[in-house]
Amino acid sequence: VEEKISLEKELGYISNYIEFQDLRHNGHTKVEWVCSIENPTLLIPPMLLITFVENAFKDGSSSSRDCTISIKASEHDGRLLFETENRIMKRPLESQRGIGLENCRNRLELLYPERYELSISDNEDVYKEITQTLVDEYTKGITDKKEISKLIKKALEDSRFALPNACETK
Repeated sequence: VEEKISLEKELGYISNYIEFQDLRHNGHTKVEWVCSIENPTLLIPPMLLITFVENAFKDGSSSSRDCTISIKASEHDGRLLFETENRIMKRPLESQRGIGLENCRNRLELLYPERYELSISDNEDVYKEITQTLVDEYTKGITDKKEISKLIKKALEDSRFALPNACETK
């Protein structure tokens, strides 16, 4: 198992997963897949983002009713933003909730201690997961969590970090 893979390879895997799910759901589940990647060779741990995509399809897809899943990825200056949003089509049983997300949160903490933010919102109808990560090579020497939070907020305000309408690398 590779310790790190390129961001381009990880997003390619996600694209393939989306295509596979599209075949399964008979066209009822529309996927808005948007990404803007400045450095496709940036290295990240493999399978870091797929948990969020799997959750979006698990709870937000249907083979009988029309629905939409939004998946966005953006990277600029080593700041990775990944967001999924979906209407809740089926609620999981309480005993089945959060295992994948908890494992993902633990993995992020091990790989990027104090260099990531994970935001999850769940209202009556819409479920949203956002992870913001400063990739290692861009955070060397920064250990203060407040400084890292400032960098993440600055990235979100940066117009170069905005998401276009198609998955592309710059």
